[in-house]
Amino acid sequence: MNAKSIATMISLSLAAAACQQPPELSETAQAKTPAIHASAANPIVVELYQSQGCSSCPPANAALNAIADQPGVIALSFAVTYWDRLGWKDIYGDKAYTQRQYDYAHALGNANVATPQIIINGKTVITGIKRGELATSIKASRQLSGGPSIDVDKTNVTIGKGSGTANVWLVGYDPRTHNVAIRSGENGGRTLPHKNIVRSLQKLGTWTGAEANFKLPTATPTPLKTVIIVQRAGAGPIIAAKKVLLFRRHPIGHILTRALAAARLPNFKLFAIARITHGNRSQNQYHDRAKRIGNDEPIFHYSPNSRAPGCFLKS
Repeated sequence: MNAKSIATMISLSLAAAACQQPPELSETAQAKTPAIHASAANPIVVELYQSQGCSSCPPANAALNAIADQPGVIALSFAVTYWDRLGWKDIYGDKAYTQRQYDYAHALGNANVATPQIIINGKTVITGIKRGELATSIKASRQLSGGPSIDVDKTNVTIGKGSGTANVWLVGYDPRTHNVAIRSGENGGRTLPHKNIVRSLQKLGTWTGAEANFKLPTATPTPLKTVIIVQRAGAGPIIAAKKVLLFRRHPIGHILTRALAAARLPNFKLFAIARITHGNRSQNQYHDRAKRIGNDEPIFHYSPNSRAPGCFLKS
């Protein structure tokens, strides 16, 4: 057996061990919220690669859940597919997420992948199963700074001037907690809570250092939230990231468009809505959202000079 074969066997053994070793602490113990020093303008991006079919993943999953709502943190849970063969097919798994983890592995000089794996800012790699490991790693990580600006309007994302080249990614994730009953496999009989599960991953294009616009998809499935990630090619370091509120056409837009057009207003931005109902949903819920995005960010925007005039709602 040559050295290459031995190295391959060792790598495969380590990958299997990462999924089969017993968790080092319970999800409850891991769920203690750490103190994090970051901001929305200069966030820390935490990516978890996990599978519902991996018995070692729940503690790392709980660790990510604990920081999912922390200001200044962009926490994303990617469900991979290579453990589906163990008896349970992950309901959120996607081959694109598996490929992203492999891209990281190759960038770091590894031939194989394993779960759980947490990658911070595209650089720092940990398993996340040890007590306090994620909190310690986040504290030791520098928040993103020095990268290009990220701005979004109705149809485009604008990446500001900078240096070098990078890929621009649009990530859609579900911020809700989903308790998933696992009926077979290594976690059979358990109910696993998932939060910030990634449901879509799309490359918008390549940024070359000059200010550039990238077209956004026409709509994002609700209730998904969205993140723009600017990352060096080849799964390199993340140099900029931002949670964004995408505009989507709203059914009530037709009514408001006609009213605003009749009033001959050149431009109109609605910053707060007292009470407009659509079906069983009240627009009152957008008051809190308006507070989160700031008073200078309109909820509705109307412009008759737009190529697609109408009212848009930031989702």
